[in-house]
Amino acid sequence: MDGRFALYELLQVVTVVVVVPVAIYTWNQRENPGAKAITAVLLGVAGWAGSSLAESLFRGSEAALVATRLIYVFVPIITAGLLVFALIYTNRDRWLGPRTYALLAVEPVVINVLAWTNADVWWTVRTTTDAERIGWELVWGPAFYGHTAYTYLVLATATVLFVEFATGTERLYKRQVSGILISVATPWIANALYLLSLLDRDPTPIALGVTGVGVAWLVWNERMLELTPIARDTVVETITDAVIVIDENGTVVDSNRATSELFENSPPQVGKQFERFLPDDDRIREAYRTLLAADEQRTVELEVADRYVTVDASPLEDVRGERIGTVLVVHDVTEQKERELELRRRNEQLDQFARVVSHDLRNPLQVATGSLDLAHETGEEEYFDRVERAHDRMEWLIDDLLALAREGDRLGDRSAVSIESVARDAWGTVRTPQASLSVTADATVRADPNRLRQLFENLFRNAVEHGSTNSQSQAPEDTAEHAGPEVTVEATASGFVVSDDGPGMPASIRDEINRQGRVSDPDRSGIGLTVVSAVVEAHDWMLHVTNGESGGARFEISGVDVLEADVDPATEKTR
Repeated sequence: MDGRFALYELLQVVTVVVVVPVAIYTWNQRENPGAKAITAVLLGVAGWAGSSLAESLFRGSEAALVATRLIYVFVPIITAGLLVFALIYTNRDRWLGPRTYALLAVEPVVINVLAWTNADVWWTVRTTTDAERIGWELVWGPAFYGHTAYTYLVLATATVLFVEFATGTERLYKRQVSGILISVATPWIANALYLLSLLDRDPTPIALGVTGVGVAWLVWNERMLELTPIARDTVVETITDAVIVIDENGTVVDSNRATSELFENSPPQVGKQFERFLPDDDRIREAYRTLLAADEQRTVELEVADRYVTVDASPLEDVRGERIGTVLVVHDVTEQKERELELRRRNEQLDQFARVVSHDLRNPLQVATGSLDLAHETGEEEYFDRVERAHDRMEWLIDDLLALAREGDRLGDRSAVSIESVARDAWGTVRTPQASLSVTADATVRADPNRLRQLFENLFRNAVEHGSTNSQSQAPEDTAEHAGPEVTVEATASGFVVSDDGPGMPASIRDEINRQGRVSDPDRSGIGLTVVSAVVEAHDWMLHVTNGESGGARFEISGVDVLEADVDPATEKTR
């Protein structure tokens, strides 16, 4: 009986020609997870198509029957290889081991023993016939149909694994899974149609060409072996830092759960340009473009809104060493940065303290030394008074320095306290023989009583000692010559005000406090106002300094948790 070579056989040749090079390529990538399993599937496809071709070429001969038997050597390789790849691809490779491989080998061994021994439960070879493509009339036995059911069961299992994975993964992997399912399902659907007698000739060997083309597309276009999500859930999703994979076009191809938490208002979406999700800040966008263009790993630190982040950018290359994208790892370092800034602020504060000690203490010390010499020479009482005032000045400075060094901007327990009560207690600790205090309105506020008292003490000392001029060059003894100021404390609906009737505060210092909320240089303002700023900042209050209508300094503290106030909220006037 003559062999046959028509369009059907030509398409089988095309299948082998397409599949074999792809199999060689995937074998060369065998270091990548899943590559060996895909190679086995492709070799099985090529073997099935080649055996089917041999059936036609040697139809009606014993060689045709040998070729038929060979098909059932390659079919189990395809099904087992596909299941193994599905397990690896979907991060279930822990199921693979000697026992699994042994179980997968049982069915192929049994059906091949039956096929090669011509067992009746497998098939019955009746006679040669020109009506059949292979030239033989075959009657399939129950073992064949059992093998078919087993094959479809294995394929269904692999399909379920792929579909389940695709429903919970990113767009890139959904395309890969869709490609895999189409490549695998096409020949098996064709085979099912043939077995159901819906087709006169088995199109499976030709449909296997779709498998070869599909796998080639997945390998080269979708980079299946390079971006396979092996252990993705185990590795990437457990990382607390945001991980974003961006391709060469700037498109997001993958990200983890932490990315959505970091970009809580507008998390990056797979398939979209990552730059669309960046803040509208030229500095941030320029840093992003620089990272994408870098040929080596780089790290930048950025301030985004009220957060500090470091971004590690690493070029992503395929197995050929070609650049295919960039991996960004974004780490929120806000707490670390805040600690660094706080440490820097503390160091600057210590440096300021050193300058204050050398500057502010030297002046009253020189006054005390000079006055003491004059007292010894003249014996006049006024020089001893000057010595006493100089000592008082040094004592205040030491107390203020200790308060800042020990407390800084820390708070103790807050409680309900009376503004008038705390103010009068603080007034009693300040030596004010020529000054007076007036509390025109009271309020109950929630605050740290000790720190609030420090605030009042320093504002009172500022008014009494400097007459609110804040001039460090003015000698303490000169301050005492004029009548002491009248200091007023008044509660408001949002806090309280401390004012005096002195000459007022220089505009430069007022502007600095109002702009920054604190005093940056105690050399210019005195350490007392630095303590005041620290207390206000610790309570999350606001400090505003103006000169009153009479010319004296007016310190307005707002944002206070006022529990009860004897003021009219609309006008903030005393009732």
